[in-house]
Amino acid sequence: MSDPLVRRNTLLLAIGMACLSGMLQLVAALSTITAAGISTDEAVTSLNAILTTFLKPQADSIAAANRFGLALNTETLRTIGLRGALRKLTGARAEEIATIAGKIRAVKGLGALVQQQTRFERDLEAITNSQGIVQENLTAVMNTQATKVGQLTAAWEGFKQTLGDLP
Repeated sequence: MSDPLVRRNTLLLAIGMACLSGMLQLVAALSTITAAGISTDEAVTSLNAILTTFLKPQADSIAAANRFGLALNTETLRTIGLRGALRKLTGARAEEIATIAGKIRAVKGLGALVQQQTRFERDLEAITNSQGIVQENLTAVMNTQATKVGQLTAAWEGFKQTLGDLP
């Protein structure tokens, strides 16, 4: 893993899985940040920095977030998720977002997410629904396979009985 982007993506995935209430929010956040015109590389770096803000917040970040009723810690991400945190930051000004973000690398992404909350919600909904569709299709395939296996088993049992009845 010598490629810096691969290392950053791996770190982002590890932090995301440990902190966010669901990986779907992580994917929706990346989608929203890149839709705001930020490159994928910058979006990954920014989201990584945003998550790090919750892991190791600075004192002024904590104070600024508290004014919005937001605690910067992993428990917040586990309980209300990134979605809940963004909702609490509705109406935050750019200066407030910069103070909460704490790190310059987090500012772009957090700003995009706060400004584009409707997009984030729509992306999250689309991802959640697509996950449901995939699950429904998988269930349908499994049920179809189970039905076919059941039919084959019944046919085999019938065949065995027929063979047993032969003279």
